[in-house]
Amino acid sequence: MFFPNRFRTPLSIAFAFVATHNHFVLDRGGKVFNRSAPVIKLSAGASEDDHLALLGLLNSSTACFWLKQVCHNKGSTVDQQGARQRTAPFEDFYAFNGTKVKEFPLAEPYPTDLARRLDALAQELSACLPAALCARETPTRAALDAARERAVGIRRRMIALQEELDWRCYGLYGILPEMAGAGDGPMGTLRFAHPTEPMETDEPPEIDLGERAFEIVLARRMAAGELETAWFTRHGSTPITGIPERWPEDYRRLVERRIALIESDRNIGLVERPEYKRRWSWTPWAEQEREALKDWLLDRIETHFSGGESATPPEQ
Repeated sequence: MFFPNRFRTPLSIAFAFVATHNHFVLDRGGKVFNRSAPVIKLSAGASEDDHLALLGLLNSSTACFWLKQVCHNKGSTVDQQGARQRTAPFEDFYAFNGTKVKEFPLAEPYPTDLARRLDALAQELSACLPAALCARETPTRAALDAARERAVGIRRRMIALQEELDWRCYGLYGILPEMAGAGDGPMGTLRFAHPTEPMETDEPPEIDLGERAFEIVLARRMAAGELETAWFTRHGSTPITGIPERWPEDYRRLVERRIALIESDRNIGLVERPEYKRRWSWTPWAEQEREALKDWLLDRIETHFSGGESATPPEQ
């Protein structure tokens, strides 16, 4: 069914109906979505920043945790009879239906600044991918290599900003402890220096997969024989037990504080887990190149033989 009023405002928020994690995206118009990608329409007159503000909350690990408590778990695979099975929790698919999404509680002030930066980087990343490069110019080895280097750097910056968004939302939703080592609550068990220092930063360094605070905790538990997980193998990342030396000292201390909270605070330890953290999976770059170059070449051949170009053969 088509409702004209809903399409007069081009801005929409679309999300994956069935997925392992929460994926909400800002659409600026010109697309059609079916039942597998529901759409959120804000009130008439809502600005782009209004949409980004909501996206910041919906794409956080806090939102992922909340949604997985109320949405249906569809498992990760099917057996020979077609019955759903569960494997690792982070690989379970959930049905994120609109009714439950509508009930998600909103916290203020919205993390609009982080959402805006992530959205800008996502657009930059899309422009760097092989398919985009082949669509706007004749691809060369040098151009593809430069695009890959730029894309990897942008992705690392996005991972870093997503960490800041997650930890910002812990504070917004009251998950972060207000004081460490004081009171009668669970905070009385915390043991780390300078507990009142901030838990986020405005300019984090680039972060690669495997380097986030919760991943370092996972790696240490694996090294101690306390845990077995397919998280690193599944995402092609390398487990590390130490904090990267290339990071600035202030950021290293920040990650140390985060690790201390993950290991000591029940609430933070509950949500800083693979099943609630963004996976950052993408198609391997070589495969993206292969598909993009194939499409580019087929388009050139089709255009040539359909009379769209001169009789000169396509450039090699």
